[in-house]
Amino acid sequence: MASILQQLIGGQLHPRDRRVKYGSEYAEARKELDEEITHIESLLSDEDTRRLNTLLDLHTGLDAISAEESELSMFRLGALIMAEIYAGRDKLLNKK
Repeated sequence: MASILQQLIGGQLHPRDRRVKYGSEYAEARKELDEEITHIESLLSDEDTRRLNTLLDLHTGLDAISAEESELSMFRLGALIMAEIYAGRDKLLNKK
């Protein structure tokens, strides 16, 4: 079996692909949101519906940018932790 890094570089590992289980808290919240959007759209003119959809698209894009930055920060933190652990390795190996 290939290492995690080999899988990531080789395209077999897709960290952004998150499967949401049916019935999960996310799925329930998504259903409720979709129902509210449908209700609000039924009350709006075509132009207002277009503007609402533009607003929702912008919000989704902002959330994606925020999530990506958060994931990158956590990855960097993990790498720094590993570097710190590795740097302390000599102290363990050379203990007399």
